[in-house]
Amino acid sequence: MQRSFVDIREGQVHYRAAGARGRPLVMIHNSPGSSRSLVPLLAALARNRRVIAVDTLGNGDSAAPAPLRPNIAYFADAHIRTLDALRLKEVDLYGYGVGASIACEMAIALPDRVGRVLLHDMPACPAADREGLLASSERRILPDSEGTQFQRLWTMVRDAHLFSPWSMRDSAHPRGPDFSSADEMHYEAVELLKAIDTYDLPARADVLYSRSDRLSILPSQKVFIFQFDHSLKKTLATIAMTGRADILEMSENDNLYELIGELLEAD
Repeated sequence: MQRSFVDIREGQVHYRAAGARGRPLVMIHNSPGSSRSLVPLLAALARNRRVIAVDTLGNGDSAAPAPLRPNIAYFADAHIRTLDALRLKEVDLYGYGVGASIACEMAIALPDRVGRVLLHDMPACPAADREGLLASSERRILPDSEGTQFQRLWTMVRDAHLFSPWSMRDSAHPRGPDFSSADEMHYEAVELLKAIDTYDLPARADVLYSRSDRLSILPSQKVFIFQFDHSLKKTLATIAMTGRADILEMSENDNLYELIGELLEAD
């Protein structure tokens, strides 16, 4: 696996890449986070194709966004400019969490360049939660003379494995049995520390993203939406009726690597 940087107008964009053949698959991670979270999946899929995982601006080792309050369309445009800098003309897209919203917007903007679109665990951000999520995003974790940012970021990483979203720590927002090892959570926290000034910006943009409206105008290409928030079920059922996307329910027994591989090759 290679790690490298490419230049766009905001600065350098960090990415990981592996594999060498077939249509490139561009992977977009959840936020806050980085492409490091996709390394196991990237390595497995790279056995059969070229795979690139990019750090979203403001996350991981990529440069900060230019606007103070960027929206999802901005992050999608930055990813498109990254594709251009990497000279990637036709790609498939996989987006997880906030990355699914970015991938959705990229697919709308590039109908002639994007083939398969895999939207995994796209957040819903229902109106009832939006005010609380925005208020939480305003309470950013910043460095202080006592070093409390280290403990607070660790707690945030831990809670992100228990609740969805992480800031809604109650019985109404459980994520399920998804608890990483202490070693893995350590590296996740390190990724956030590297981007402590901007780690929250993509997730904040996602809270304000009009995903139901945008999903309804996805181009009629091969789109697969899976492991989704059930508050999106009505919107997704409507989209499925138009033939714009296949909506898949995942079970605990499904192998994510195999499922994605099958979807990328489906007729």
